[in-house]
Amino acid sequence: LERGALTNAGDLRRALEELIELAGQPGRDGSVPLQTSSFRRRLAQAEADVEAATLMGYQAASLLDSGVIPTVEVSVEKIFSSELRQRIADLAIDLLGPDGLLAYRSPGAPQDGKFERLYRVSPLMRFGGGTNEVLRDVIAQRGHGMPPYGRHGQ
Repeated sequence: LERGALTNAGDLRRALEELIELAGQPGRDGSVPLQTSSFRRRLAQAEADVEAATLMGYQAASLLDSGVIPTVEVSVEKIFSSELRQRIADLAIDLLGPDGLLAYRSPGAPQDGKFERLYRVSPLMRFGGGTNEVLRDVIAQRGHGMPPYGRHGQ
């Protein structure tokens, strides 16, 4: 269940809200990223995904509250949220350009380097609580009744 603790949709929502605020400001070239349809489309997808991650968390909590151990549900939520975290970080770096890679709390780093930190930490979230690849196997076996493979399945 530690997987559920790693997948905080509230953190993702907060990062996305800060990103939207930043996207509404003119960049170095004077353009406002939020006014471009391609960037708005990417933000809209991220917003929908954050909402889905939130609902996954509610579902897992509801199952746990009813006495069911939500192994599969929490695994799905962890995979989805960790990959979403990376997409939000990528979107932020795309928006900020090279300045977005200035280290956390470095002088001149946009947003005090919050998005650099998100970008740097995001890959780690795919390993904490079980790697996403292993969790996909857990979902297949426990959620869909697929047989194990490899040494144990032979």
